[in-house]
Amino acid sequence: MRPGETAARPYAWQGHDVVRRRFEERELARLVPGLLRAAGGALLDLGCGEGLAARLGGTRLTRYLGIDLRPAATGLPTLAHDLRDGLGPVGRRPFDVYLGSFGIASHFSPDELQRLLSQIARHGRRGSLVAIEALGLYSLEWPRLWGTPAGVPRTVPYRLGADVPVHPWAPIELFQRFRAAGIEPLGARDRTLQAGPKLAESRYWPGLPSVRAALASLLVGAPLARR
Repeated sequence: MRPGETAARPYAWQGHDVVRRRFEERELARLVPGLLRAAGGALLDLGCGEGLAARLGGTRLTRYLGIDLRPAATGLPTLAHDLRDGLGPVGRRPFDVYLGSFGIASHFSPDELQRLLSQIARHGRRGSLVAIEALGLYSLEWPRLWGTPAGVPRTVPYRLGADVPVHPWAPIELFQRFRAAGIEPLGARDRTLQAGPKLAESRYWPGLPSVRAALASLLVGAPLARR
């Protein structure tokens, strides 16, 4: 059990692999400077981890605060806080960009996500940008969920550091959540067809081959084993 975890509320600890470094982090490297260029240089990093977004912001970053249950960033201002309990003590000064990457929106229940969005809407200024990533509903990882309504029926256990509950979302559903919080949606970037880390787990799609492991092997030049 890691700091901040309980048996009832495990936390979404996860490792890094070559697929994340080659594709997911590269996508974020294009996104973060663009958001800062459009809205301003003050960034609130929701689920900051090791502070990747701060490094990617480069010279466009003028003010930064990272929030995580156990921040791993070094040399950066961070706040240890569980976002499932809301935005937390981030001060009264608004940020230009509120960023949550690597599927963070799916690690909240629908009610927790709605509360967080509403608090962000109240905290931000007119013109602030909110960019929060979720696990896509129509991913190859969980076809059994494609026709399942939002809420408890769509929440599934997802193995990271431990089994944590996650809730996939479709873009239109997130737009509805944003509007309910008072945030006007501007658009969505859909990465649903990425090679998700759980593609080979039979509890999601029995019989599907290990697509992500195969892709990782190709990226590092390792031989593929027959199954």
